Amino acid sequence: MPLGTGAYRRANRSLTQTRHLFENVRQIHRERRLGWIALVLTVLFFVGAEWHTFGVVRSAFGDRDLATALLALLFALVLLTLMSGSVLYQACRFGFLERVPMDHTERFPGVRQLVRRDDAPSVLMLIPSYKEEPAVIRQALLSAMLQDHANRRVVLLIDDPPESSGAADSPLLEAARRLVDELDWEFDAPRRGTRQLHAAMLDGFGRGESVPLWRTRLQEEIETTREWLECLAETERVNSHTDALFVDRVLRICSSDLHRMADVVSTESSAGALVMWSGRLRALFDVELSRFERKQWVNLPHEANKAMNINAYLSLVGKAWAFDADEQDQLFLTETVTERADLVVPDADYVVTLDADSILDPHYVIRLVGQMELPDNERVAVIQTPYSAVPGAPTSLERVAGATTDLQYIVHQGFTHWDATFWVGANAVLRMSAIRSIATADVERGWPILRFVQDRTVIEDTESSIDLAASGWQLHNVPDRLSWSATPPDFGALVIQRRRWANGGLIILPKLLRCRRRLSGATFLLRGHYLVSPAVSNTAVLLLVLGPFGAVFQTFWLPLCAVPYFWIQHRDLRRLGYRQAEILRIWSLNLLLVPVNLAGVSKSLHQAAIGAKTPFARTPKVEDRTRIPRLYIAAPLVFAISAVISAWLHLQNGFGMDTAFAFITVGLLLYAMFVFVGPRAAFDDLLRPNGQATNAKDDPEELPELTDRAA
Repeated sequence: MPLGTGAYRRANRSLTQTRHLFENVRQIHRERRLGWIALVLTVLFFVGAEWHTFGVVRSAFGDRDLATALLALLFALVLLTLMSGSVLYQACRFGFLERVPMDHTERFPGVRQLVRRDDAPSVLMLIPSYKEEPAVIRQALLSAMLQDHANRRVVLLIDDPPESSGAADSPLLEAARRLVDELDWEFDAPRRGTRQLHAAMLDGFGRGESVPLWRTRLQEEIETTREWLECLAETERVNSHTDALFVDRVLRICSSDLHRMADVVSTESSAGALVMWSGRLRALFDVELSRFERKQWVNLPHEANKAMNINAYLSLVGKAWAFDADEQDQLFLTETVTERADLVVPDADYVVTLDADSILDPHYVIRLVGQMELPDNERVAVIQTPYSAVPGAPTSLERVAGATTDLQYIVHQGFTHWDATFWVGANAVLRMSAIRSIATADVERGWPILRFVQDRTVIEDTESSIDLAASGWQLHNVPDRLSWSATPPDFGALVIQRRRWANGGLIILPKLLRCRRRLSGATFLLRGHYLVSPAVSNTAVLLLVLGPFGAVFQTFWLPLCAVPYFWIQHRDLRRLGYRQAEILRIWSLNLLLVPVNLAGVSKSLHQAAIGAKTPFARTPKVEDRTRIPRLYIAAPLVFAISAVISAWLHLQNGFGMDTAFAFITVGLLLYAMFVFVGPRAAFDDLLRPNGQATNAKDDPEELPELTDRAA
């Protein structure tokens, strides 16, 4: 898709809308007032609905109708579950509104102090990758390499098996290896130019040369590097909304920064100021890029998940290693002294983790590390900006799934206000001393290994958040949108992602309960709800639609309970740049995902029962669609058919509200199946005989070889 097309313009327009959610403080105050109105109405309507329900309970006990009483109590519990989700969302929204960035001069108070320091803290940027497309990795690497922070290293952690057997896998591995060398070579010209200028400037000022001379040379070098970036932006292929974002929010932003730097330099009259700006220019391109493949070494962990890919490299940091081989010619690493080392991994003050399908704003590291370096933040272990969806998505599924991601951005900002932050793993800045403090020793295949990030569940970032909190560390979200991550392009890929997200919360819950006394009431409630909501909320929705509540359901309070929640969420979606009807599409997608979420919960229960870990299933990014397991096509259809039967029975019994709710549910489910799955894909995947070939990518959790469990 060439530059200037309609899709590219729409993507850029959406980008502009989402940079700043509020234009002035008055809008924030207005949203707070409306939020209080919504919260009061929610509580009022909920109390009315529960009063009606307990009236049914009293009447049933009076008539000695135990079945109706128990049914009404179950309905009250379902209602309590759903309303708690509504109230907690609104509480998080209040926290978000308290933290909305408006004053640009005070938003990142640590940056100015960090820029003035000669000894910038060392930053190690790790990008774990498993069978990713080179174009996807390239954007993540470039967004990391172009960070405006000195003293940083970027390492691509390639997790593909060293000897890939698949016809499609071997080219991906070779391309990932080659990409690192190509990008390092591409940066060589601006790296050498800015290094030479800085060294010559220091030497020149030492010899007493004039400021105007070096000001002119610095301006020329700034213009040269800016032209290099502009050339990179102009030649970048823009085939998707993600490409548009990368060009707009990484390459163009860097170019604009250099333009502003040139304007400032033109007014400088002191040698010290010119040296400072020359150092910042050099730092932009003076980045070390390398790659590492843990599966080449027999004594490093090989367990197939992102956490252990990161853990393998973290165990090497700050040490020197020699290469050795055993009798079977298997390579292993031995710790040694620097003089004899084949591999030296420098220590780091901070570690940045970045998914290979994510993109960072060029100011991400300097702003977040700047805040970590402030005197009051010594106990902050993790700081991040929860990722946003890439705007301008071309399909309904990507747009609606992205809307749910952006709503979660608001929730996570609210978590920080209530001191209930969770690490969301697509990107984060980690304090090295903090993650070392929670490391545990283990043995794998007879070799000792270290776990800095726990991999007991497939939501390793969530469990590590509880570990850090239990050790007295804090987590923090910065209220700016400085990172973006791709949304699954088809329903099969979305199934894998959301099933993984729903798996693990119940296993982690006991850890939270054990550290209950360390947490405030609000912190405990928010973190506890976050862990159990995939189980209880989806079960509650299923019971609400299919439960035989009959007369218990017949109260005008029930639909009123949902109105404030949907109204306030609709306002948030509009503020985030989404369309008027997106709230209905989100509800239809959530109904479609109920079986998916419950399947993830069932895997948690299965793991708790037998003790075996659930294999980590990465979200595939393929040109063709990912095959949908039959369960997730059949289950919504059964759900819809059951809702139709329920509606018919309620209609026969004169339960009008039950009937209306059931038919609305059917309509939303059928809409979701038609729009988000598609009739052709649904029939192909539902009716395809086992073993029959298909162009669609299979579910990696159902095919063990795709998760590389044998490696």
